[in-house]
Amino acid sequence: MTNKKQIIEIILASFSAIILAGFIRVFFFDTYIVTNKSMEPTFFEGDQILLLKKNFIFNRVKNFDVIVFNHENTNLVKRVIGIEGDKVEIKDGALYLNDKLVEHEYYIFSNKDNGLYIVGDNQYFVLGDNIKLSEDSRYFGFIYGKDVKGQVILIFSPKSRFQLFNNIFHHNK
Repeated sequence: MTNKKQIIEIILASFSAIILAGFIRVFFFDTYIVTNKSMEPTFFEGDQILLLKKNFIFNRVKNFDVIVFNHENTNLVKRVIGIEGDKVEIKDGALYLNDKLVEHEYYIFSNKDNGLYIVGDNQYFVLGDNIKLSEDSRYFGFIYGKDVKGQVILIFSPKSRFQLFNNIFHHNK
C-alpha cells in the first residue's frame, strides 16, 4: 500500500510542478531570438534571450534597460534611452539625456542624427547599441508602452554566452 501512495504523491508533485512552471512561463517570462545586428556588441544575431514580461508587477521600464517590443508586426530589441517626461537630444555627435551627456563608446552620432525629442506619456525613446546599423527612434519615432513585450534579463544561448544580462550603463538621471 505504501508504494501505491508514494507513486500517487510523486505523480501529484510532478503534475503540480508542471502546472507551476507553465504558470510562471505564461505570466512572467518569454523568450526571443535576436534577429539582426542592431544591438551588437551587447547581443549578437542568433542570441537567445529571456525576458521578464512587462505585466510582471515589479517590472517597470527604466532608462537604459534593454527591451523587446513590437514595431510594425516585428519584435525588436533596443535600449531605452528616454522614458516619459525625458528630454533626449542628439547634437554634435553626442547623446544627452535631460541635458546631461551620456558618455558611452557605442553612442557616437553623425550630424544627420541631430534632433531633440521630448518623450510623452507612456512613450519610450529607444536606440540600438550599433548606431551605424540600427533603425530605432531616430527613424520611427517613439514606441508606446502597449508595444513593450518585456525586459531582457538573461542570455541563455549559445552556451558560450550564457549570462545574466548586466546593464552596462550606470547613468544618473
